[in-house]
Amino acid sequence: HHLAKSIANASWRIFRQMLEYKCEWYGKKLIAVDPKNTSIICSKCGYNSGAKPLEIREWTCSKCQT
Repeated sequence: HHLAKSIANASWRIFRQMLEYKCEWYGKKLIAVDPKNTSIICSKCGYNSGAKPLEIREWTCSKCQT
């Protein structure tokens, strides 16, 4: 029961290492983003529109209309 989270974390770490390797190989830049508040902050202007219910997957920023 408690081991599943550790296994999942290890899998994500390995996946990220693979991505980093491939990005370095092809001369690309990998940008790791903190997932905190990514669904409530506009990616263009940074406006925080507040929490949304889970059924909202896409939204238009009320400040910049993105």
